[in-house]
Amino acid sequence: MSVATAAASPQTSTQPVLLFVHGGEQKTVSLEKTPFSIGRKTDRDLVIPDSRVSREHALIVAENGEYYVVDQGSRSGTFGGNGTSCRPTTAWISGRTTSPG
Repeated sequence: MSVATAAASPQTSTQPVLLFVHGGEQKTVSLEKTPFSIGRKTDRDLVIPDSRVSREHALIVAENGEYYVVDQGSRSGTFGGNGTSCRPTTAWISGRTTSPG
């Protein structure tokens, strides 16, 4: 079961955004810096207060103009839109949908 769905997509400017969906809530978050951290800890850039999300769940990193989601060894894992698992240090190309555990 997905806790949240995130998709990185470019705005009309060069700054990418993250579309965060959690239940009925949906918000757009600007990726102002990388790495961009995701997890339950309050010092994360995107805090997801759900027990299925690890304290330090994943990072979004930029490399050569592309954005990647990197699982940080979370217990529940991070999954791509096609249901495949994103193992620690495995990157997913921007524009895909990912879900924490």
